[in-house]
Amino acid sequence: MTVGDAISGSLPWSRSVRFGGIQIQRDYGLRPDLITFPLPMFAGSAAVPSAVDLYINGLRQYSGNVAPGPFQIAQPPSLTGAGVAQVVVTDALGRRVATSVPLYVDTRLLAQGLFDYSAEFGFLRNDYTLRSFSYQSSPVFSGTLSYSVRDWLTLQAHAEGGQGLANGGAGAGAVVGVGDFGAVSIAAAGSNVHGMSGALLSLGYQYIGRVFSFNAQGTRATSGYRDIAALSDLSIFEHLYQATASVSLLRNQSASVSFIDSKDNFSGHARVVTLAWNAQLGRRWSLYTSAYRDFQQKNVWGGSVGVSIALGGNTSVSATVAQSNDHTTADLSASRPADFSGGWGWAVQGGAGEDYRHAFAGANYRASFGDFQATVQRFNGTTTATAEAAGALALMNGTVLPSRTLSDGFTLVSTDGVAKVPVLQENRLVGTTNGRGYLLVPDLQSYHRNQLAIDPLALPADASIRTTQMDVAPERRSGVLASFGVSRYTGASVTFVDDAGNPLAPGSVATLTQSGAKTVIGFDGIAFFEHLDASNTVAIHGRKLDCTADVPFAPSQPGSMPQIGAVTCHSNGGAPNR
Repeated sequence: MTVGDAISGSLPWSRSVRFGGIQIQRDYGLRPDLITFPLPMFAGSAAVPSAVDLYINGLRQYSGNVAPGPFQIAQPPSLTGAGVAQVVVTDALGRRVATSVPLYVDTRLLAQGLFDYSAEFGFLRNDYTLRSFSYQSSPVFSGTLSYSVRDWLTLQAHAEGGQGLANGGAGAGAVVGVGDFGAVSIAAAGSNVHGMSGALLSLGYQYIGRVFSFNAQGTRATSGYRDIAALSDLSIFEHLYQATASVSLLRNQSASVSFIDSKDNFSGHARVVTLAWNAQLGRRWSLYTSAYRDFQQKNVWGGSVGVSIALGGNTSVSATVAQSNDHTTADLSASRPADFSGGWGWAVQGGAGEDYRHAFAGANYRASFGDFQATVQRFNGTTTATAEAAGALALMNGTVLPSRTLSDGFTLVSTDGVAKVPVLQENRLVGTTNGRGYLLVPDLQSYHRNQLAIDPLALPADASIRTTQMDVAPERRSGVLASFGVSRYTGASVTFVDDAGNPLAPGSVATLTQSGAKTVIGFDGIAFFEHLDASNTVAIHGRKLDCTADVPFAPSQPGSMPQIGAVTCHSNGGAPNR
C-alpha cells in the first residue's frame, strides 16, 4: 500500500497517470524466491540410478541424481525468449544419453493460478516538475487485474473513471503463448464521458530469439475514446503502430530496423523508419550508426555515426557525428564515473554545428555520507551552472550515521567498536568502519540475499571474531544490523620451560585449574590462553612430563597480545605420563 504521490498501474494497452491518493497493489518483488512465469518441464527416464545435467543454450543450469524410472526437472531457465534445452543422463558406467528440446519463455505470462492487481483512488497531479501540491479537485479511480487461466493464457482487465468518465467497462485483454513461436496479445476497451462514446483495439505479437527477434504492436482508438490520462491534460491518443526486427551478426554485431506510425493531438502525425547497427571491435572499441526518415513530414531525416573507446581505469571517450536534415553536428565526450566505494568522477563534452555550440564540464564526488556534483554548461553563448548534494540520515542501534541516498535496503555493519576494519559487499570493498566501529552500507537488494564480509587481517592482534562473513536480506527501504561479534581476548601467549630452563616439548596439554580450559603446547614451549585471571595455576601433562606452573597476568594495552615468559613449570615429582 502506498499513501501519497504515486503512479497508477497500467497494461500495455492503457496509460499510467501521476496522482495523489492511495494505491494497493500486488508486488511479487516481495517474494524473490517465487517464479511468476510458467516454468517449462523437462522430463526423461533412467533405467538405473543416474546423474542428470540440464543445459540451456549450452550453459549448465542444473545437476543432480535421479532414481530408476521417469523423472521431471522444474528449473527456472536463465533466459527470456527462445532457446534450446538439453537433458543429459549419465549412468554409473559413464554412458550418456542427451535429449534436446526447444523452449520459449515469456515473462509477461503468469503461471497458472497466479494473479496480479493494482487499485488506485485519488486526485490527478497537475503541473508535474513545475509546481508542488497541485492536484485536480475531483477524484478518479483506476484498477488493473491479470489472472492466469492456463500457463499459456493470461487474461487482463482494466477499469478507470471519475469526473464523468467511465472507461474499461468492456475493457479486456489477454496474452496468449503460441508454443515456441512467441506470444500474441489482444485487447479491447470502451469509454463514455458526458455522452460521448469511444473504443480502443490493440493487437500485438512478440518473438525473442538468440539470433532474430521481432515485436509488433498496433493500437487504435476512435475519435470519442478517452481515458483518465486525457483528463490530466495529456495528449488525446489516436493510434500507434510499431514494429521492430533485430538480428545478431557474427559474434559481436547486431542490426535492427524499426517502424513507428503515431498520431495524437499534441505531437501530431509521424511515420518514422529507423535503421541501426552496432559492433564491438575487440575489448575496447565500440562502433554504432543509425539513420531515420519520417515519411509523413517532408525533409525530416537524419543519421549518426559514433565510436566509443574504453581507455582503462573506468575512463572512456566517445565521438559522434550526426546529420539532421541539412545540419551537421559533431560531439566529443570523455568521462570517468566515481567508483562505487567512493572517490572522484568527472565528465566533459563539447559539440558544434551550423547553429549549435555546446560545452559541458562536470565533477562529482561520492562519499560514504552523500553524493556531491557540480556542473557548468555553455550553450550558444549562455552559461549555466549547477550544484547538487544528495544523501540521507539513518538512526539505528543507538547511532546516527549520514549516508548516500537510501533508495532500497541497507545494513549497518558493526565491529563492536573496532575502527578501520575494511567491509566488503559481494567481494567488493565498500568502506571501512568509523571510530565507533560502524559502517552504513546502502544499495542492498531488498528481500534478496546480500553477502557481507570483513577483512580479519585488519583486526588488532587481541581481537576475537565470531564470523567473517554473513548474508543479510533487508526489507524494502529498511535496514538490518550486521554484527560480526568482535570482542577482545583477555589472554596471552605463555612460554613454558622446565626446571633446567629448556622449553617444554610440543604436544603437551596445558590445563587451567581454575576453569578447566585446555590448550596445547606448541614449538618453543609456547601456549595460548584465551582468558586468564590475575593469578593462574596451569597443570601440564605430556610424554615424560607432569608439572605445574603459576602464571600471573596483567592486561596489556588494547590492540596488542601479551606475551609472558619464560614461566617455569615445576615437576610434580610423580611418575611422568608415557
